[in-house]
Amino acid sequence: MSKLVKKHLFLAIIYIFIFYIGCKSPTATEPPAPPSYDLNVTYTGPGDEIFLVNVPEGVEFTFTIDLGSSIKDVYFIFTNTCFTDQSNPTVDISALEGYISPAVPAVTRSERETLSANDMWGWDIPEITKFNENPFAYVTKKGLSSSTVSAPEPLFDAVGGTHSFYYDSTSSLIPSTCRAVVTDSTKTLNIWVANDCWEPDGTKKKLINQTMVNALVGKFLQSGTNNDTYDWVTNIFGPEWGTHSYSNLIAANNEITILLYDIDNDDSTTGGVLGFFWAKDNFKTSSIDYSNQRIMFYLDAVLFATPEDTWDITDNWPSLLISTAAHEFQHMIHFYQKAIVRTGSANSETWINEMASMVTQDLVADKIESNGPRGVIYSDGSAGSPWITAGRLPRYNYYNDVSVTTWYSGDDIYKSYSINYAFGAYLSRNYGGVEFIRDVVHNNYTDYRAIDSALSSCGYNDTFASVLRKWAVANLLSDNTAAPAAYKYNSGTWFQSIIGINYNLGSINLYNYDFSGYTGPYIYTTSPVGYVSGHYKTSNLYYRVGSDLTGQVESKITIGQNVKLSVVVKDD
Repeated sequence: MSKLVKKHLFLAIIYIFIFYIGCKSPTATEPPAPPSYDLNVTYTGPGDEIFLVNVPEGVEFTFTIDLGSSIKDVYFIFTNTCFTDQSNPTVDISALEGYISPAVPAVTRSERETLSANDMWGWDIPEITKFNENPFAYVTKKGLSSSTVSAPEPLFDAVGGTHSFYYDSTSSLIPSTCRAVVTDSTKTLNIWVANDCWEPDGTKKKLINQTMVNALVGKFLQSGTNNDTYDWVTNIFGPEWGTHSYSNLIAANNEITILLYDIDNDDSTTGGVLGFFWAKDNFKTSSIDYSNQRIMFYLDAVLFATPEDTWDITDNWPSLLISTAAHEFQHMIHFYQKAIVRTGSANSETWINEMASMVTQDLVADKIESNGPRGVIYSDGSAGSPWITAGRLPRYNYYNDVSVTTWYSGDDIYKSYSINYAFGAYLSRNYGGVEFIRDVVHNNYTDYRAIDSALSSCGYNDTFASVLRKWAVANLLSDNTAAPAAYKYNSGTWFQSIIGINYNLGSINLYNYDFSGYTGPYIYTTSPVGYVSGHYKTSNLYYRVGSDLTGQVESKITIGQNVKLSVVVKDD
């Protein structure tokens, strides 16, 4: 049968029934459509075109798009704006068989699980993540004090000094030695290394030496202005610690400590947890007895010491640890700016906090000379070339139908890192760049409303619900450098924004990324039922209606509650 699909030859009947109970959803900005009607649109061309279909929930309607003589691919995107998973949607697409060119091979769920990419690294330790979301729930003595907080006791850090740091109890100790103390005009950085990770007497596979410590110091804090991670990140978000009135927190001070040790004691040179910030250390031991009473974060010593040949800071793992330092530093600042300065105790939900840290890595990548989560060389503002396997986006492409607002556990955590970077990368490239991500941190909200507030502060009328939908469209248009405003991942060069300092974000073309042989966004050509049966909350499902279509393409659709339909017309 010809691929020319006319109205009298082609009728795609798609019934989607999504059952919903007690869903809470932000209000979308688009007005509702009439109770029942035929919706007819015309493709005007010549390039990509977007149609946002707005209909009452549960009402069957006929959607007809007239492509004229153009030969195009047509996609449906279903966006669940609800904050509740929706189960068991039923889709009948038998009428499409024989008319479409499959966009993806048939891949079973179990087969999806066996695929992998080279991003098996992260920053998440479950007990730390849980603590950092609600730190004051863990203190033995909590509450505000009206009295003045006493001055901090001096730490007496000196190169060669020894100390045992607490991990998760007073009996879980990390014997360490101070290997560097450097002072900027306003800040002191103390670098400590676990004794079993130090050259030449350490017992780990790869050992830290003074050259490595000095390289870390040079990247994180050096004399002068606007020339190191500390300057570039605090310029965005503000200081990591300062005055407060909490009697159970350590007082304001001008010192930061970084401890390098073998996180998880896994002696791994191939992946694992790269680093973490744990807000327990901001508390006095009278409230949390295993606090180290320092403003500090942790990096994995073994991975930092792992060379490609002869160790250099530009090697894969050392470079990634430099980027990790920026990631953890954002978490450190986030705790102070959000939980202490603004909300009074509550920190952001993990997906927001992690999104902010990965966007921070993105914003400073060309400055710290580390590729970051985009996976393209830091000096290249273009979207790179096909077959990119680095960074977070290969895995995101393959799992683009999971929930943005759920922080998954176990191996699924890599999906969370990937989707939240992808979402943050889209938002920062379309809604104000560095100013947007700063405003996400600098408001009183800890959930999706932090996105709403930042959008408003930056002068946009969009909401979390509307950008969730537009982001999905931007995925399919990421190969188009002329995509319209609010749908642009890829300008062909740098996206620039300024807060005192100019920050650059490189372009992204999702069709350039490869995940174990699978390239581009995951698009269904059979029942679009999400990563598992159903439609996850705050997630998108991508469905290809057909390829090389022309004339009138008609579909009958019933959409469930809080689900929005977007239609994208593209060249093959």
